[in-house]
Amino acid sequence: MKAIRFEKFGGPEVLEYKDIEIGKPGPKEVLVKNLSVGLNYIDVYHRTGLYPIELPSGLGLEASGVVEEIGSEVSLFTVYWKILLPMMRPVFFTSFVILVHISIKSYDLIVALTQGGPGISTTMPALFMTQAAFHKSQVGLSAASAMMMFMAVAAVIIPYLYSELRRENAR
Repeated sequence: MKAIRFEKFGGPEVLEYKDIEIGKPGPKEVLVKNLSVGLNYIDVYHRTGLYPIELPSGLGLEASGVVEEIGSEVSLFTVYWKILLPMMRPVFFTSFVILVHISIKSYDLIVALTQGGPGISTTMPALFMTQAAFHKSQVGLSAASAMMMFMAVAAVIIPYLYSELRRENAR
């Protein structure tokens, strides 16, 4: 296999395109064939020694690929749980946000089709807040309902962001 490696810090002249040997994965390791590798400014900082890393090293800390081989103590479930699911978390979260947005639109559609009736059965929080603020001049009640909607959204977003930041700090 070919790789771009560097064994000392410096400019582009320290980069070497060379053959490397990739052995079989250990009992608790996974061999991944990289199909694409991302190069970022952090790679330049590593190469120049601005952010030192263990040498020898290569370029590209972000990659995506295919699991080629798994070690003897690695189950398929472990590969799924530790490799595939973490990569899919942003996709799941984005899908969740889109579904919530669509559900809010469907409530707006219900309100539009039923013209707010019968009674208060189709009153949604956003509609309640708007009516309290602009139609009934109850600004305090409107602000309280807006804060409740904000807290409901924050109850979903904050734990997600906390888990992402904690995971980044663990690396």
